[in-house]
Amino acid sequence: MEASSTLEQEAQALKHLTEKRNRGAPKTKITFRKLDIGDFDRGYYELLANLTVTGDVTRERFEEQFNFISPATSHTYKIIVGIDDEKDKVVCNGTLILEKKFARNCATCGHIEDIVVHPDYGKQGIGGDLLTALSEMGKINNCYKLILDCAEKLEPFYGRQGYKYKGIQMAKI
Repeated sequence: MEASSTLEQEAQALKHLTEKRNRGAPKTKITFRKLDIGDFDRGYYELLANLTVTGDVTRERFEEQFNFISPATSHTYKIIVGIDDEKDKVVCNGTLILEKKFARNCATCGHIEDIVVHPDYGKQGIGGDLLTALSEMGKINNCYKLILDCAEKLEPFYGRQGYKYKGIQMAKI
């Protein structure tokens, strides 16, 4: 698939999910889109602090990393955020990393990372919608599977989203 076609399909998928989510009268209207350089000022790091240690990242360092990763055109990183339309605030984040392989006929495996929903926005279906967006990115990019690591307490949530227990994760720091 041609790169520009893939990026267009991704943009259409996010637009469709946003429209579907905001039909009717949801408690919070959310726009799903790729991370933007202006999200630093929309509380992006405050959101990530609900997931992990973020450090004291300056705007300059954020912009440097953003420009390196370049999520708007990246063929490796798909960083999706949800914006509270009324407050212009980042309320959720998730990343799909595309791993190109030699195995499986040179296939692509998708790794889902950094899933977080701001605590004030819990129990509204935003996390499920975010995973739907990332899954759609995986389909568009022909991932043969999507994998993620999670805390044991979150296994029921991911199970409801169609993910199955598949072994253990190990880490060395």
